[in-house]
Amino acid sequence: METITKNKAVEFFNKFNEYLEAYAFRDIAKQPPQPPENSTYYQKHDINLPNNFDHKVCSFYVVNMATFIFENGKVYARVPAQIFNTSPVKIYGADKVKTVYNKFNVPVISINGIDPIKFIADYAYKYFLLKNVHGAVTYFIRSFTGCPYYSVPIKVEDTDFVIQFEDGSNATWSTKLSNIWSESAAISKSELFARKFWKGK
Repeated sequence: METITKNKAVEFFNKFNEYLEAYAFRDIAKQPPQPPENSTYYQKHDINLPNNFDHKVCSFYVVNMATFIFENGKVYARVPAQIFNTSPVKIYGADKVKTVYNKFNVPVISINGIDPIKFIADYAYKYFLLKNVHGAVTYFIRSFTGCPYYSVPIKVEDTDFVIQFEDGSNATWSTKLSNIWSESAAISKSELFARKFWKGK
């Protein structure tokens, strides 16, 4: 997945605005000529209007590339088929997803340098706010790949994961915030906002 800095985004918007004036004219974008058979065929765009979408952190969802399961006393990583109707590949990229998906039958021996069972129990009890650790872990396994931020207000220091597998390989990913209003593009659009928010914490 491609990312962009805030400065680059502002520069891009300014250039786009400049080129749009020269190439398409604002009034045409605002009121495009419509074919007789469909008066709403072309979308109207008034680029002078401010972006009125109200970004609230509580409206975002916490997204992770994989979750974990327990089998015969060992921990395994699992990549879901979809995260909010979007392929994990679209969110994280094929190469990163494959590093976990291809280890379907390889036990995890550490998460961020910690025994995986202890890490999962500590993380679950910290963020999933249930009275006992067993219930928290169950909720963690079910919800780790996607849950509302307002119910799991993660801290920036808990957003990076290094997974060590029994065969000596490892995989890494970072938690992302998703704004469900734009499913396929939500992750990349919200990431800039999330980074800005976390830097202010």
